[in-house]
Amino acid sequence: MFKKVFLGITILSLITQFGVVASVTDYGTVDNGSPADKRTLESEKGVVYTVHFDSNNLMLNISAYNPNEEYVSSWLDIELDRTTVRNGEFNMSAHETRNISYNLSGSITANRNQHALQIGTVGDYTAYGFELILNTSSDVPLPEIENVEVTSATIDGEETTALRITVRNEAKVQYLTDIRVTTLETHSGPHSGRVPIEENRRTILVPLNEEPEMIVAGEVRLFTGWVHNDSRIADQVEFEGTVDGGTEVWDREFEPIQIDYANRDVDEYQYRNATVKAKNDEIWRERLKPVAAVAGVMLVGILLVVSLLSRRR
Repeated sequence: MFKKVFLGITILSLITQFGVVASVTDYGTVDNGSPADKRTLESEKGVVYTVHFDSNNLMLNISAYNPNEEYVSSWLDIELDRTTVRNGEFNMSAHETRNISYNLSGSITANRNQHALQIGTVGDYTAYGFELILNTSSDVPLPEIENVEVTSATIDGEETTALRITVRNEAKVQYLTDIRVTTLETHSGPHSGRVPIEENRRTILVPLNEEPEMIVAGEVRLFTGWVHNDSRIADQVEFEGTVDGGTEVWDREFEPIQIDYANRDVDEYQYRNATVKAKNDEIWRERLKPVAAVAGVMLVGILLVVSLLSRRR
């Protein structure tokens, strides 16, 4: 999974919240982090940071030492890809040593291969460039379908069968995911599965074409990009349930499907479930029995009236 580093990084400047420009340093080509790779940063106030990044487990360890005879307020900034891991003051007593560790698995961006870890203080800076390919099988938190529930809801003023879908994202990275639902009667359009960055869950309602009395069976797909392609971030479940009863949900391996995006002549994917279809057909037959009985009575009545009229003639 982990590959040789692709990048040499030249740092021009580091601008902190205080507006101080760090020294210019050329670190050349760096490796992707190893037990032997330790770097030292020194802040303008003399605080010494010893940095060790191990890309094998995405762990960042920093040891800070204040050699001064007085209390010092330093600054430490850590950024990985587009996520700020830390950006704030680092207060230390005289001759104090402090060790801190960061698990970066929740901060790395999964939908890119090349990553940059940047660590800076006022006056100094270092960076790691490395290549790492992530997907749903990696030990990194990614968006996933947490729960699916068949329910009823009022949408646009009308009571309708709907699917309540909860998406979970425990990462510190926001992803623009989409959701598609396919059932025996429904082909939903794409619905946003984006979880707000300040939250770790989001629940959406998707209206369905099934009648409230019917058993609803189908699939839910969560993905980035296009549903007809393999997606780096992808999750899929299959479900079966009713409005008034429970919903059974089980995981499926993500399967790209063909969708008619622009009224093209394509063989659009259709979800099939012969068992549920047979059950729903039986439900329809039971619903039609009273109607058929009334129609039969009316037909007999009509025939009697016709017979009486014929005799009078």
